[in-house]
Amino acid sequence: MPKPRLLLFSDLDGTLLDHDSYGWSPAKPALQRLAASNIPVVLNSSKTAGEIRAVREQLGNTAPFIVENGAAVIIPANCFGPGPEQVRSFGASRGEVLALLAECRAEGFQFRSFADMSPAELAGHANLSEPEAELAKDRAGTEPLLWEG
Repeated sequence: MPKPRLLLFSDLDGTLLDHDSYGWSPAKPALQRLAASNIPVVLNSSKTAGEIRAVREQLGNTAPFIVENGAAVIIPANCFGPGPEQVRSFGASRGEVLALLAECRAEGFQFRSFADMSPAELAGHANLSEPEAELAKDRAGTEPLLWEG
């Protein structure tokens, strides 16, 4: 990908993707115009890398993307010249987050996290299919909670 002069950053849920249907067809003319002008669209979302990869495939998007509300930036392979995919993480790893949550549980806080739930259970809570729940559970640096306290 040649060095762009302009970039467009977009959230997904309720912005590029319709809030109810998750469809992106209303944005298609704008995305085509951006592509024709060589303006990359950098997706930014609370979604995981796997979830965003699925959306990027539908959109034909090849630009870097931001996952889990800024927990990491993914730079696709060969994006700025030859080389492998790069993941730039910011903040704590998911392992560190889960360790802190274990300490919170030991202090009496009551919650269930994505790590505590099976894909079927998460699918029921989050209105996802089980394959989508699997992608949502594969996190890099964040851990959503269902508060029970």
